[in-house]
Amino acid sequence: MTFVAYGGVTQDVMKQQWLDPFAAKEGVSVVQDSPTDYAKLQQMVQAGRTTWDLVDTEPFFPIQECGKVVQKLHVSIDESKLPKGTVSDCAVPIWGYSLLLVYNTEKYKDHPPTSFADFFDLKKFPGTRLAPSSATAGGLEVGLLADGVSPKKLYPLDMDRSIKKWDELKGDVQFWSTASESQQALESGSADMALVWSGRAAEAEKNGAKITPVWKDNLFSWASATIPVGSKATGLAEKAIENLLEPETQARLAENIAYSPVNSAAKPDLNPIYAKYNVTAPGAVEDQVTQNAEWWAKNQKAAVATWSNWTLG
Repeated sequence: MTFVAYGGVTQDVMKQQWLDPFAAKEGVSVVQDSPTDYAKLQQMVQAGRTTWDLVDTEPFFPIQECGKVVQKLHVSIDESKLPKGTVSDCAVPIWGYSLLLVYNTEKYKDHPPTSFADFFDLKKFPGTRLAPSSATAGGLEVGLLADGVSPKKLYPLDMDRSIKKWDELKGDVQFWSTASESQQALESGSADMALVWSGRAAEAEKNGAKITPVWKDNLFSWASATIPVGSKATGLAEKAIENLLEPETQARLAENIAYSPVNSAAKPDLNPIYAKYNVTAPGAVEDQVTQNAEWWAKNQKAAVATWSNWTLG
């Protein structure tokens, strides 16, 4: 079976804590490949030459391509233990994370920001700003939440309204293209306030960054596991998915990288910083907004164009 993800430490942890133990248990071989490439995957399926068997993707992709590029899953899992909205016909969650507002505690001290609205308030909270350049990371949602839109009425996204809110920061915000860039900015102190993924904020604080998160309206998303059409190891891949969502596997993953377990029965023994950024723990969940993967599957092209035109304009 060939497993494909985005490489780096993240894939190393999946290999060591999930796939290697699974392979040993089943007496099989699991080969690694990277990075996940949607165009490459589509091409190999269309050519009838699928060499990938299990792929780590963003959650909208398996919804868009269900039955065409990726196949419907036949797995035995307890969906009641998983966050609502994370399971689709062709994918299950691997782990969870949130787009968070984090701020420099030395910069703001006794007068810290408490919401996304404060990220846009340069008068009350002067300082450098950092946000994701990728549309799917959550910038459009943040603009609306900062503008007072209720989380319950967030979707369908009013993209024009969000961009109008972002206009307030035109010229006063920098954008990160890779997660490592966002982490480096936090560690160097070049960003006083930033919208970053929870896992990268955790790693930055672990490395000494003077930051802390704001949980209000944290935007929850997840990595998905899906099986390509034409896989020669579908049965084995489905077994691997079932193993992935077992509480013990989920706990091992969460203990070794700053992503959060999606199975509520998992009881990881987290270090203090990973526990602080656990987005599926009480304290984070109550103030959480779940990114709507169905909306993104249908509207990705238009949303990416809208966000990219603003960030590059």
